[in-house]
Amino acid sequence: MKIIRMKKIAIIGILVSSMAVVFIGCSNKRNPGTTYMPDMAYSRAYETYAARDSAVFTTDPNDAGHKIFYNNMPPAVTIKRV
Repeated sequence: MKIIRMKKIAIIGILVSSMAVVFIGCSNKRNPGTTYMPDMAYSRAYETYAARDSAVFTTDPNDAGHKIFYNNMPPAVTIKRV
């Protein structure tokens, strides 16, 4: 008898605790939580022909280690469109 009663108490305890976890986890719908990779999820748009900030970008290959190197050249295997 005691074993059956203990099983019922354990099952009820598990159900109550799982319902509490569900209600606590779904309480705030306005806050989405944390983002896994925010740099990839919310990347800054880059205008190709817009003026670039000289403090961030460089066209000098010798300064490429300190700033973002961008040489304004198309990839080698592309064909020029007229």
